[in-house]
Amino acid sequence: MNHLSFLLALAALPSAQQAHVHGIAELRLASDASKLQVEFQSPGDSLVGFERAPKTDQERALLTQVEGALKAATWLKLPEQAGCRLLASELDTKGFAASADGHGHGHGHGHGHGHGHGHGHGHGHEHEHEHAEFLLTLSFDCSAIAALSQVSSGLFASYPRLEKVNVTALLGSGQFAGTLSADAPTLAFEQP
Repeated sequence: MNHLSFLLALAALPSAQQAHVHGIAELRLASDASKLQVEFQSPGDSLVGFERAPKTDQERALLTQVEGALKAATWLKLPEQAGCRLLASELDTKGFAASADGHGHGHGHGHGHGHGHGHGHGHGHEHEHEHAEFLLTLSFDCSAIAALSQVSSGLFASYPRLEKVNVTALLGSGQFAGTLSADAPTLAFEQP
């Protein structure tokens, strides 16, 4: 199995599909020859502050802006020496489509399991178990992939609700895992 196939298999594992936790995103990288595949997955709340179809023009504009920024991949910092060029960008925004009742929860946890809110959020609708999220897949061609020595994220300055990004990488130089945060936005791929 090549590394790119492994990345897709890794995403299907229960450990890779951790519970939907606001403030925490996942970044998975895999390389095979000169190809680099990157997957970024984040709860909607962490980037736009809501997990439902946008209700206002301002929310629609924010969602469109975030989608564009994610797909452009300028937030992902790879070493210049690796010569990585973005080939494709695909974004799935699961859960942001309008629901049948036209509303959802934009507060805290985004679900209403009998909390007795009593202030117009709906009662027992399907969306109570839905969590809108972003799933981004980026494909790169890298002229010197062996120089891929680290990854950095510029997401924290733009999205203060995002607290950390868990990173898993399967590269030609080895397997790596770590966490990015506003205080530590770079992860070096170094063998212990």
